[in-house]
Amino acid sequence: MEIERKSWELPDFKPSPGLLTGLSMVGGLGIVLVVVALALGAAAGDNADANAVGIVTVLGLLLLLTAIGGWVFTVQPYRRFDDINVPVEAEPHHDDHSHAEEHTPAHAAH
Repeated sequence: MEIERKSWELPDFKPSPGLLTGLSMVGGLGIVLVVVALALGAAAGDNADANAVGIVTVLGLLLLLTAIGGWVFTVQPYRRFDDINVPVEAEPHHDDHSHAEEHTPAHAAH
C-alpha cells in the first residue's frame, strides 16, 4: 500500500546527523572568530590592525552565514513546519491485554 503524496510534499527525509554536526561546527567556528577578532581589536585599542580585525570578522560572518544557509538547504524547515497548535497523532498501542486485567486482586494486595 503506497501513501499518496501531494506534489509539493517531500518524501520522508532525515538529514545525516554528521552533516548537521558539521554545519553546526562551521557556524560555531564563525561565531568564535567574530568574538575573538572583536575582543582582540578592543583589547589592543589603537595598536590593533584594523584590516586584520575586519578580515577575520568578515570571515567569521561568512562561515556563520554559510552554515545557516547549508542548514536551511538541508533541513528545509519551511517545508516541514511543525505547528505546535496541531496535536501529533497518537501512536497505536500494541498490547493485547487491557489495563484492567493487569491489576488482579492478588496484585492489588501487595
